[in-house]
Amino acid sequence: MDSKRILCVIESLESGGAQRQLIGLAHLLKDNDYSPKIITYYSALFYKDEVIGRGLEYECLGNVKNKLLRFFLLMKTILREKPYGVISYSYSSSMILCLIRLFVKFKLIVSERNTSVSYTLRDKIKFNCFRLSDAVVANSNSQSSFIKKHAGFLSKKTHTITNYVDCTAFKPRNIEKTEFRTNTLIGVGRIVAQKNIVNLIKALGILKRKNILVKVDWYGSVNKEYLDLCVKTIKEEQVEDVFTFKKVDKNIKDTYGKYEALCLPSIYEGFPNVICEAMSCGLPILCGNVCDNGVIVENGKNGLLFDPTDINSICDSISHFVNMTDEEKREISLLNRQKALVLFSKDVFIKKYIDLIEQ
Repeated sequence: MDSKRILCVIESLESGGAQRQLIGLAHLLKDNDYSPKIITYYSALFYKDEVIGRGLEYECLGNVKNKLLRFFLLMKTILREKPYGVISYSYSSSMILCLIRLFVKFKLIVSERNTSVSYTLRDKIKFNCFRLSDAVVANSNSQSSFIKKHAGFLSKKTHTITNYVDCTAFKPRNIEKTEFRTNTLIGVGRIVAQKNIVNLIKALGILKRKNILVKVDWYGSVNKEYLDLCVKTIKEEQVEDVFTFKKVDKNIKDTYGKYEALCLPSIYEGFPNVICEAMSCGLPILCGNVCDNGVIVENGKNGLLFDPTDINSICDSISHFVNMTDEEKREISLLNRQKALVLFSKDVFIKKYIDLIEQ
């Protein structure tokens, strides 16, 4: 067993917050004299530049759809690599690795990257499988609380490690000289029902009919069924001129600076990567008052919270932001940058992971 070898396992490196966090974790482990290697079993590689281009070890086991084959390929990989620890960042890989622990000895840290909204049979099965892990890491306080409430047997091994941001990469434009005159907002995330984009579109329709013109560009990967519903709603609300879907952006860190604020109307989240990144870039935040959002965003101080199920509440927050003075918006921008430097520290993030690996 190699005391410095750490395998970081996830389904694929397609575009997504969990993928970006895992890549960041691997880089930080490498900076701290560990020998990390990322393992996937689907070939999507959106983050090629961040992985191969920056010298991380990476292996894709192939596009493995058969779950039994995944089990044997992952077990074979672990036997070959002889890692000291394995960190899993997806549901399916966590389940498989828990079962492999029945046959092979290694330290296993499984991760919860979202917040559960109800205690389902799937959750019951998952949490019981997590008994075979050494530690469960939730990236939000809300999910840690959920686990401890519904699966008390995991309480002692459940830890909260919230997302970090590379604040040297995600940095603001010149806030002091910024003029907030365009009323342009950015949305970032998969185009799925969880993100509640339909309600945002309806809110923009109401605002447009009140002659409050706010433009939103949404960047994200596509779920076709939900995209079709969004497109239908855009036509019904006649907001083709103020709401636009954009392709996933590999340079999102630079794109944030083109907008005045981030709007994230999700009905549930974990610890949203995009809110952390946008704050680091100095953007005010407009988001649903769900899960950990209220921990990150203080309503009226560094952003605005709304009820994502209430279209009028979304309207009120957007309208409130539009009517704020440039100076008020600039103060929020400066505050968010300062908060990001403290709250999303990579030093705190990696120390907590190393403590788990070494304990």
